[in-house]
Amino acid sequence: MDKKALVLVETKAPDVHLDQTVLDQAMSYQKVLRAEYVVITNGTQTLSYRIEGSRHIRIGNDFKYADMQSHYPSTNEAEEEIGRLSYSEVT
Repeated sequence: MDKKALVLVETKAPDVHLDQTVLDQAMSYQKVLRAEYVVITNGTQTLSYRIEGSRHIRIGNDFKYADMQSHYPSTNEAEEEIGRLSYSEVT
């Protein structure tokens, strides 16, 4: 199985506007981690996306973890397979 993350979450301070620059930053990390979902938030506003190939599709913020993980290995298997990446590995 190819290693990839299920969800990438980019968090910003409450005074940071969630604009294209923030989305571009999250998508640059997504390319490395190959996450299927990307969420960006500043604690006040949250935007969520499902990744399909090179497209990011805006989705509602009420998606369920169970829906996302239905086609993934158990949490323990995923943690063993994916591991933890350092900041330098994703930049």
